[in-house]
Amino acid sequence: MSTNDSKLFSSIKYFTTGFRDPTLESIFKQNGAIRSFYLTETTTHVICDDFDSNKSELEQAIEIYQTPIVNSNWITSCLKCNTLLPIDPFRSVDSNNTEHLFRSCTFSNANLLNEDHNKIYALVTYYGGRWTTNLDDPNCTHIISASALSINNTDDEIINNHRNND
Repeated sequence: MSTNDSKLFSSIKYFTTGFRDPTLESIFKQNGAIRSFYLTETTTHVICDDFDSNKSELEQAIEIYQTPIVNSNWITSCLKCNTLLPIDPFRSVDSNNTEHLFRSCTFSNANLLNEDHNKIYALVTYYGGRWTTNLDDPNCTHIISASALSINNTDDEIINNHRNND
């Protein structure tokens, strides 16, 4: 994730509820986001990872202010892609939406170049998928490779190749 002095989130004034990741919030602020301690008409985003436990505040955000509610994956994905991504796939209200193409898929990169990795990562997460950097992750359902891996490659060679391309 990028923690440079870019101001990727300089247009974001956010309110949090049901979001408790101080490290990610610190990175969010370092990249230009401004925290609002109250939900107001100037709030541009509400960050929430637990919609069900925070319904009253979130209903106020929707009904009174029409403020979009996104989960923290939006922040992570924007940082990874170094651009503000569309919020629709990251809306907390729709987190159980069954229309997301990759909703039950977890992907990993075997040997993609950085540019290809970033584009595929953006598409996967946009359509509801998850991404892991660990090829041994038991939740990984798909491994994406730029070329076919030889059956003669050992597991260590594959993992080293993966690490060299991340």
